[in-house]
Amino acid sequence: MKKVRFFRGEKCRSCIETTEILKERGVDVETILIEGSSEWEEVMEKTGVYFVPHFEVTWDGGEVHISQSRDFVRPSESVDKLMGILSNEYVVKKESNNQELNERIKTLEFMVEHLYKYSNKVRGNFTNIKEFINLPSSKIEE
Repeated sequence: MKKVRFFRGEKCRSCIETTEILKERGVDVETILIEGSSEWEEVMEKTGVYFVPHFEVTWDGGEVHISQSRDFVRPSESVDKLMGILSNEYVVKKESNNQELNERIKTLEFMVEHLYKYSNKVRGNFTNIKEFINLPSSKIEE
């Protein structure tokens, strides 16, 4: 049997919306408020994730974490992903046998992707500034 812990902020809008969707779909979860929670501190340390809403799903054969920003954007997506994990067909994708390492790899992949997108945006802004002030590249590089 899979056990689901749902970490949420008390006033977090996405968390409130996720809670409503879970109730509508009849999904039973253990809800943990992150404010002052040592359990949330442990999850952050284990996964490198600092975003809520956040689900931790554990069972005899594995453990999976899904978190806002890293794994989904909209609350409905989070519940859809959770339902997929709760299905009997779900298989854990492992980079290694170390669950903590697997979660940190997912978090680092997310961060690298966003840094890459941001660097491209900044590079584009720099090009626009260079063209705006009409300086040849050789003068800017000096």
